[in-house]
Amino acid sequence: GAGGGTADYLFCLLFGMFGCVAAFHLLGGLIPIAPLFTRNLTFYVLYVWGRKNPNVDANIWGVPVKGMYLPFAYLALNVLLGNPYWDILVGIGLGHVYYFLVDVYPLVYGKDLLHTPQFLIDQLGIGNYVPPVAPAGGHGGRGGGGSGGSG
Repeated sequence: GAGGGTADYLFCLLFGMFGCVAAFHLLGGLIPIAPLFTRNLTFYVLYVWGRKNPNVDANIWGVPVKGMYLPFAYLALNVLLGNPYWDILVGIGLGHVYYFLVDVYPLVYGKDLLHTPQFLIDQLGIGNYVPPVAPAGGHGGRGGGGSGGSG
């Protein structure tokens, strides 16, 4: 990572998208996964979020779950309900690869294997997203204003 923010999030999503496509081509003949990557990417992001926010409280049908256990709780729920779960496992696996390469490996080995490319940092910046502020005295995007009457 580069310190958080939009560039890091976009890079995380791009890594997940390419990882989903690669996993489909590598694992497609071994496990039953569909070429629709929405659940894979959803659980990829959920796993990364849970690792970065391990103590945040979440709920599944009113049952409190810590953030770090949320993807596994959804996995268990899908298994118990008899729903397909391979795409969830692929998403969790990809999320773990990203988390390991970005957060764990640099701390343990002192090397940064995976980091946000500089062109994304240059375009999107580092840090939290700050929404643009409307100019002073602006009309908030509405044309004309006034009472709406014809005078």
